[in-house]
Amino acid sequence: MNEIILKEQYLPDTLEELHKFLIVGEARLINIRNTIKTVDEVGESKEIRDNLILEGQRTGKAVLYAEAKFGDLLSNHTSRGGSMDGRRGSKPSLPEGITHKQSHIAQNLPIIEEVIKDAEQYEDIPTKFEVLRRIKNKEKDDRILEERKKRSDIITGFEIRKGDFKKVLNDLYDIDAIITDPPYPKEFIQCFS
Repeated sequence: MNEIILKEQYLPDTLEELHKFLIVGEARLINIRNTIKTVDEVGESKEIRDNLILEGQRTGKAVLYAEAKFGDLLSNHTSRGGSMDGRRGSKPSLPEGITHKQSHIAQNLPIIEEVIKDAEQYEDIPTKFEVLRRIKNKEKDDRILEERKKRSDIITGFEIRKGDFKKVLNDLYDIDAIITDPPYPKEFIQCFS
């Protein structure tokens, strides 16, 4: 966490300034990506491309750390809400011009750090798009795990018995269903009556 704080010292301190920084940073990243495409099409030297990738990584890192700082500031931001009689106090809300999507991205620091690390490893530019993709995948995986847990809690009280049904089921008298695999031919149907 200290590494992030050191990198944040050059970032703006207010939500409004950070928001402007993010807009400019994202525009710069688009420009860098377009320049890399042009360099690839023209067939310029690998050195020029590598320098552009390095510049893109630095800019992408700055933008994503700014997103993280933005999320930290948003999580502490409150605006006065409530009624005139004072029954409701302050409630968190987003500043003007800030979308819930931006807030959501910004408050996922571990994923931001993971995207930066992977981009450096694969000589790529870290992007907000990749952060969004990973957030979406994480939320999907979390929903699947939660659903599996709910289902496993619901499906209880069942007993599965394997073997010759005359031996395995001889102690049961009230049976709701017998499921067999594979379905047996008609000549064995009398065994189930």
